[in-house]
Amino acid sequence: MGKFFKMLAASSLAILTLDFASAVPVNPEEVNISSRFSTDVQVNFELYADTDDDKLVWYVPRGGSIAMLGNSNNPVPRFNATAFTEFSGVFAGQTVALLGGSFSTAGFAPLRDLLESEAQDLGMRIAPAPARLATTKFIVSGIETGNSLDVDCEFETLIITDPFTGISREVKMPKCSVTYENGNEQLVDTMQRFNSIVPAGQTSVLTSIPFQAKTTPEYALVAQNNLAVGANFDETLSAVVDWEIFTEALTKTARFTINFNQVFEKATTFAAIHNWACVDIEVSTFFQRLVRDGDIKVEYLTGNNVWSTVAPSDNDFVGAVAELEKLIRDEIFTEMRSYAQPNLPNVSREVNSFFTLRANYERQIFRVNETRIFNYNPGPQIKTARTDMFLGCLNGGFGVPVQASNTPNCRALFGIE
Repeated sequence: MGKFFKMLAASSLAILTLDFASAVPVNPEEVNISSRFSTDVQVNFELYADTDDDKLVWYVPRGGSIAMLGNSNNPVPRFNATAFTEFSGVFAGQTVALLGGSFSTAGFAPLRDLLESEAQDLGMRIAPAPARLATTKFIVSGIETGNSLDVDCEFETLIITDPFTGISREVKMPKCSVTYENGNEQLVDTMQRFNSIVPAGQTSVLTSIPFQAKTTPEYALVAQNNLAVGANFDETLSAVVDWEIFTEALTKTARFTINFNQVFEKATTFAAIHNWACVDIEVSTFFQRLVRDGDIKVEYLTGNNVWSTVAPSDNDFVGAVAELEKLIRDEIFTEMRSYAQPNLPNVSREVNSFFTLRANYERQIFRVNETRIFNYNPGPQIKTARTDMFLGCLNGGFGVPVQASNTPNCRALFGIE
């Protein structure tokens, strides 16, 4: 990946997904593509194989931060902070901070470079996964919210008593709180208001989430100090996106080779022994014996396109193959139902199943060995992945351009050269 793209905003990176619009990630429980990558990559990304292209790896970053424009030599954070003097309300005449910017779910450039490098070593390429749905939650002053938070700020009257004179007086103090639907109230001392534009519907996992916030006068100084030293805002503002990833299962294939001549010969002997009326458990046992003896050979197509008699561990697939075994069984035996009609009234009927040999003369005359192919796909599944985002490693604001912090840890985090 070139230097320009290392710090590109997530909104631009999302364009890369257009070439793969028709491809679908594979359920990771079926193909564990992550196991081919290093621990550092596995810790920082959710990885998915592709249903059609074994050279394509879909990824979901587990972490994100403020979006960056420009390149690694001159990154420009999409964030700003300014001072604002309130002209009305409980904080009239006081200075608050206005925070605005855009979170990016693109992950961190050095980690994406590592993922891409390891994929190239494996002869593969990477692409951000498409998301069926994105649910964004912000943690604002310890309160979990969706795309907005409106705090109610009003004056609270307090009675202050001078311990020396004993004289009491009324003092009005600002009080900000959030009231929930159940009536519970939570005090907030950092933020007055928060708004954002969150992704909705189908989207790429690389996207931007713009936001704006207004602090209280008390927290304005804290925000300014944080930006002076490149500290994070975790105690005040962070975000998380829960993605729903639409995944497909790989189609599995089984092959049945049936020696009908031997099957009918053994079935005739078996039915005669059981007086031509076999119960279902006896027929099931007989069918298993045919498979064990090789009269009916069951093989499974492996991922290397090799037929194997070893069944996969997928219970659904094995169960589906069992259903096909039932269809073949019904070509050998015919089910007969005996309904017992009681003479006494108000007595429920009982249904018992018996099987008798079916006269399938066509199979016997031609003495064929028939091979049948059976394909099975359990259908799509929705998998979840999460991207946690933080606000930090930034300097400036309040009349000075915001820049990425120059500390070693922050430079490494953003991939600044």
